[in-house]
Amino acid sequence: MGYLELDYTKFTECVLTGNSDAECWDYCVKNDPEPNDLPTLAWNDFASERGWSDSGSEPLKKFKDESGFADREDIQTFFEYMEVDEGRKV
Repeated sequence: MGYLELDYTKFTECVLTGNSDAECWDYCVKNDPEPNDLPTLAWNDFASERGWSDSGSEPLKKFKDESGFADREDIQTFFEYMEVDEGRKV
Protein backbone atom coordinates (compact mmCIF):
# COMPACT_ATOMS: atom_id res chain seq x y z
CA MET A 1 0.00 0.00 0.00
CA GLY A 2 3.03 2.26 0.43
CA TYR A 3 3.69 2.37 -3.28
CA LEU A 4 0.15 3.52 -3.97
CA GLU A 5 0.17 5.77 -0.90
CA LEU A 6 -3.21 4.42 0.19
CA ASP A 7 -4.53 4.07 3.71
CA TYR A 8 -4.38 0.30 4.29
CA THR A 9 -7.35 0.26 6.69
CA LYS A 10 -9.61 2.17 4.32
CA PHE A 11 -8.58 0.04 1.35
CA THR A 12 -9.22 -3.12 3.36
CA GLU A 13 -12.71 -1.83 4.13
CA CYS A 14 -13.26 -1.23 0.42
CA VAL A 15 -12.28 -4.83 -0.38
CA LEU A 16 -14.13 -6.48 2.51
CA THR A 17 -17.43 -4.77 1.71
CA GLY A 18 -17.65 -7.00 -1.36
CA ASN A 19 -16.61 -4.52 -4.02
CA SER A 20 -15.52 -5.94 -7.37
CA ASP A 21 -11.91 -5.75 -8.53
CA ALA A 22 -12.91 -2.87 -10.82
CA GLU A 23 -14.50 -0.97 -7.93
CA CYS A 24 -11.39 -1.52 -5.77
CA TRP A 25 -9.21 -0.27 -8.63
CA ASP A 26 -11.45 2.81 -8.96
CA TYR A 27 -10.93 3.41 -5.23
CA CYS A 28 -7.15 3.24 -5.74
CA VAL A 29 -7.24 5.66 -8.67
CA LYS A 30 -9.44 8.14 -6.81
CA ASN A 31 -7.52 8.01 -3.53
CA ASP A 32 -3.89 7.78 -4.65
CA PRO A 33 -2.01 10.91 -5.57
CA GLU A 34 -0.29 10.68 -8.94
CA PRO A 35 2.96 8.77 -8.37
CA ASN A 36 6.14 10.62 -9.21
CA ASP A 37 8.92 9.13 -11.29
CA LEU A 38 11.10 7.79 -8.46
CA PRO A 39 8.62 5.29 -6.93
CA THR A 40 7.55 4.21 -10.40
CA LEU A 41 11.15 3.60 -11.49
CA ALA A 42 11.95 1.78 -8.24
CA TRP A 43 8.91 -0.49 -8.63
CA ASN A 44 9.65 -1.22 -12.28
CA ASP A 45 13.26 -2.09 -11.43
CA PHE A 46 12.18 -4.41 -8.61
CA ALA A 47 9.38 -6.09 -10.57
CA SER A 48 11.38 -6.61 -13.76
CA GLU A 49 13.98 -8.70 -11.89
CA ARG A 50 11.62 -10.53 -9.50
CA GLY A 51 12.51 -14.21 -9.34
CA TRP A 52 16.10 -13.79 -10.50
CA SER A 53 18.32 -14.86 -7.58
CA ASP A 54 16.02 -13.44 -4.90
CA SER A 55 13.26 -14.55 -2.54
CA GLY A 56 11.01 -15.04 -5.57
CA SER A 57 13.24 -17.73 -7.08
CA GLU A 58 11.52 -20.67 -5.36
CA PRO A 59 7.98 -19.50 -6.15
CA LEU A 60 9.05 -18.93 -9.77
CA LYS A 61 10.47 -22.47 -9.91
CA LYS A 62 7.16 -23.81 -8.60
CA PHE A 63 5.18 -21.87 -11.23
CA LYS A 64 7.51 -23.14 -13.96
CA ASP A 65 7.21 -26.74 -12.72
CA GLU A 66 3.41 -26.57 -12.54
CA SER A 67 3.16 -25.01 -16.02
CA GLY A 68 5.45 -27.49 -17.75
CA PHE A 69 8.31 -25.01 -18.16
CA ALA A 70 10.74 -26.65 -15.71
CA ASP A 71 13.31 -27.17 -18.47
CA ARG A 72 13.14 -23.55 -19.68
CA GLU A 73 16.43 -22.02 -18.46
CA ASP A 74 15.60 -18.84 -20.39
CA ILE A 75 12.80 -18.05 -17.91
CA GLN A 76 14.66 -16.32 -15.09
CA THR A 77 12.09 -13.74 -13.88
CA PHE A 78 8.34 -13.57 -13.33
CA PHE A 79 8.05 -11.11 -16.23
CA GLU A 80 9.70 -13.68 -18.52
CA TYR A 81 7.44 -16.40 -17.11
CA MET A 82 4.31 -14.34 -17.81
CA GLU A 83 5.45 -13.61 -21.37
CA VAL A 84 5.81 -17.35 -22.08
CA ASP A 85 2.78 -18.46 -20.06
CA GLU A 86 0.49 -15.94 -21.77
CA GLY A 87 1.79 -16.83 -25.24
CA ARG A 88 3.62 -13.62 -26.16
CA LYS A 89 6.99 -15.36 -26.20
CA VAL A 90 7.80 -18.86 -27.39
